[in-house]
Amino acid sequence: MYNNAAKNNNYDNNYRKDSYTVYIKLTEEENNLLRKCAKEKDINIGLYAKNIIFNYIRTEINKNNQ
Repeated sequence: MYNNAAKNNNYDNNYRKDSYTVYIKLTEEENNLLRKCAKEKDINIGLYAKNIIFNYIRTEINKNNQ
């Protein structure tokens, strides 16, 4: 999901060779919520999920750097 979103979306023109593929198993409820939120924001579900993961990682990094 991540690599396809990164390669195929104009949003990520800076796709890097050292990127990581992230696999997350969602419950049916989580999956439905993700789809609903992506649809409401009119954004590709893979890109939306990637943004959530990036925001989480950035938050954790910032917490650890304080």
